[in-house]
Amino acid sequence: MFRYGSSPAGSWRPGAFMFSFSPRRGACSSPQPFPHRPQREERKSLATFRLSSAVPILILVLLLFPAFSAQVHAGTFTDALGRKVDLPDSPRRIVSLAPHLTEILFAIGAGDRVVGATAFCDYPEAARRVPRIGGFSDPSIELVLAARPDVVIATLVGNRRESVEELIRLGLPVYVSGAEAIGEIPREVRRIGAVAGAVQGGETAARRMETALAEIARRTFGRPRVAVYYQLWDQPLMTVSDGSFIHDAIRLAGGRNVFAGLPVANPRVGLEAVVAARPEVMILSGMGKEGAGLASRWSRYATIPAVAAGRIHIMNSDLLHRPGPRVIEGVEQLARWIHPEAFSDRPGR
Repeated sequence: MFRYGSSPAGSWRPGAFMFSFSPRRGACSSPQPFPHRPQREERKSLATFRLSSAVPILILVLLLFPAFSAQVHAGTFTDALGRKVDLPDSPRRIVSLAPHLTEILFAIGAGDRVVGATAFCDYPEAARRVPRIGGFSDPSIELVLAARPDVVIATLVGNRRESVEELIRLGLPVYVSGAEAIGEIPREVRRIGAVAGAVQGGETAARRMETALAEIARRTFGRPRVAVYYQLWDQPLMTVSDGSFIHDAIRLAGGRNVFAGLPVANPRVGLEAVVAARPEVMILSGMGKEGAGLASRWSRYATIPAVAAGRIHIMNSDLLHRPGPRVIEGVEQLARWIHPEAFSDRPGR
């Protein structure tokens, strides 16, 4: 199940939505971050913090405080909220509050210093062995504190505002990460590399991403824009507008998002609207056998060009919904489906 539309009090920003565990979906695909471009006023949502009664947690902080102050601050970093965060040089104990952040940390060579991750941090394989600190949208404050982190890396999208505020209020060094578009993910990889004391690893991973994205852009440049419907969720039908970085991925891959103009990042749409949009390619977010079921639903609508041409594809949501190093695989897969002729010299995946 999921929440959508105007966010409840605990969500990070208006218009964001989060997934909670659904047995039909499975842990691999829920929850996933679905970033959209934050507004300036939303970035300031942590400017003030509410005081709350949390005696047990405060006692735990007092017991663990020496561990938090053991390292001398070696640098000040500005996070995605514009906050100045003092952090130690090469932090030895890192807590990650999102699957894509965990993937980045392992990709830049800092995986061995991750001492806490969410229940949904499942890639790479080594990430599955990291101690769990709760969910993506609802991490356990007590477990985060017990991990004695030198730095907690959070995300603009998906983490509950209250949870992040509480960690900051309790004195933990929290760095909030956030990329607004596909092209900004390498920049964020570099920043996390600096925060984690893995500058070279961050630079190497970021350059690899930039090179791959530039190659995709080169191959699709000048080709006709193919009408694309991206199905984010199937019940109810949800898609992406130009407020989502998945929209950016579709454009980079040479496509035209048929629902780009809708007013929210992840809008609900009707079946009739999809049929009327006449997409030439349909990309359905899903995995494995579930994906086959998603595709069969559309087989009766032969008036849709994508259905008539057999151009319905299932996207592994982990590749495109997590704004980390593997997003380049997702974008390339999109490009191969949208413009297969652009990759005739490179057999498809």
